[in-house]
Formats: sequence, C-alpha cells, structure tokens
Amino acid sequence: YRLGDKAGAGSKVKIINQLLAGVHIAVAAEAMALACAKAWKPAPCMK
Repeated sequence: YRLGDKAGAGSKVKIINQLLAGVHIAVAAEAMALACAKAWKPAPCMK
C-alpha cells in the first residue's frame, strides 16, 4: 500500500492499528470479567 510520499506514514498507521487492537483486547477482558462476576458460563461468551 502507498500511504503518501513522506517517510513514516506507514508507521503512523501501524501505531493507530496497534492502539485499536489493544482497546479490543481490553474490552474483551472486561467483558469476560463481567461474565465471571455475574456467574455466567464463559463458554458462550467466547464464541
């Protein structure tokens, strides 16, 4: 992919992608913690 003529544009996009991935991991962990706190079975939540 071409992200522009200046060096570093790809690095900026990669940082944004990594931040989004980190947020999704944190949200999934919070959801699993809530499921466990409510004594729900975790298997259906993981699907």
